[in-house]
Amino acid sequence: MDMHLVVVRPFAGLARGDIVADPARIAEILKGEHAAFVVRVVTSATKEG
Repeated sequence: MDMHLVVVRPFAGLARGDIVADPARIAEILKGEHAAFVVRVVTSATKEG
């Protein structure tokens, strides 16, 4: 499973609905003052075949 962040309030050049998938950026946001401006979304990667 992968965790991403979805922006719910704009900040730092990110708009509402933007998805943050970079692990380093995710950690930076969650440790900072903008943590309340995002929600965590967990996705499961499935292969269709």
